[in-house]
Amino acid sequence: VSHTVMVTEDQFGKIKYEAESPDEGALVEAASALGWDFRSRTNQGLAVNVARDDGRGIETLQYTVLAVNAFNSARKRMSAVVRTPADEILVLVKGADNVMLERAASRHPLLEAHLSEFAQEGLRTLVLGRRRIDAAEFADWHAEYERAQSA
Repeated sequence: VSHTVMVTEDQFGKIKYEAESPDEGALVEAASALGWDFRSRTNQGLAVNVARDDGRGIETLQYTVLAVNAFNSARKRMSAVVRTPADEILVLVKGADNVMLERAASRHPLLEAHLSEFAQEGLRTLVLGRRRIDAAEFADWHAEYERAQSA
């Protein structure tokens, strides 16, 4: 859900993802392979097809994008605030492992061991994070966000 990928269809109706970066395209394709199939984007949100918990087919979940802090080289991460179909507000973040781990609520030794191993192999890694926030915290944050956007 935290990405800028656009969906198109080829002449045969097959979904194609158009991404600003190969990393984003790869993440969305991997999520699709794992059952979270990104289907569409509008100005207000996006739709994802997922298998129903009861095993009876696919359901489309609509997420409303409330705010986005785009990736840049200074922050080394992208953040999106979304409203879920269950009416929860989530902050979803993806970014460079070192930047994300500095902000993590807790550290997991196994994760850190894997990231170290990947780095030794010369692989780049992204870490994903999320946090639920309540409506009051979102309102306070969003007011400050809007001031910053218009400055």
